Amino acid sequence: MTIEKFVVTADQMRQIETRIFAAGMPVSALMEKVAGLLARRIQALLKSEGSSATDCITDLTDLTDLTDRRKRGEGKKIVNLQLPVIGVLVGPGHNGGDALVVARELHFQGFPVFVYCPFSKLK
Repeated sequence: MTIEKFVVTADQMRQIETRIFAAGMPVSALMEKVAGLLARRIQALLKSEGSSATDCITDLTDLTDLTDRRKRGEGKKIVNLQLPVIGVLVGPGHNGGDALVVARELHFQGFPVFVYCPFSKLK
């Protein structure tokens, strides 16, 4: 199977989305689908670089005693310390929504995720 790579302009993307939504796909369903595909692609790229999901931390709220708590195995493991921290820049509009869903999916997979949203108001 051959995968074509192509780039569209913002106007072309709006036209594509308009047709998709007119066909009955809800915005949230498209957002989940696209974000899921992006998260899986990011995971595949990181895995090919040798990252693995093994050593996890227990809590994101207090990192001061992280090493001791990890050694004791306290709490539910939710974030992998051996994986790279993934930064997600969140813009306004649907792309920002896509970015948030990608960040959520990567977090659920154990990646440490940093989300930055420099906009005071989202659409």
